[in-house]
Amino acid sequence: MKLLVVDDSMVARRMLIRALRQEGLVLDEVREASDGLEALVAVATFVPDLVISDLSMPKLDGKKLLVALRQKFTRDRVRVVILTAKATPATEAVMLELGADAFLSKPFEPIPLLNTIREVMARKA
Repeated sequence: MKLLVVDDSMVARRMLIRALRQEGLVLDEVREASDGLEALVAVATFVPDLVISDLSMPKLDGKKLLVALRQKFTRDRVRVVILTAKATPATEAVMLELGADAFLSKPFEPIPLLNTIREVMARKA
């Protein structure tokens, strides 16, 4: 699986990648971006199977990144999971309406996150 992790915290990005690998997720290629703008630059040359993005970031937040990704890629081409420390039912509803495949709260637990990723990747668009 080709993965793009987008978070303004390098520590959070590295912890997420390490946790997924430790739980057995096979990652063929992993790229990182510190905000939505870097992520959009990355997807110009690297089309991930899955994007895991924080919601609150400088320059371009996760909501705007999601909208841009959905304008460029269908759900069956690039899956998007949003992680946020500011989870509310209203925010979750908006993100799912905009095309997120899943919405999870931070801090995350590795096994439920891995199960969500497997479900999202197995889903047909």
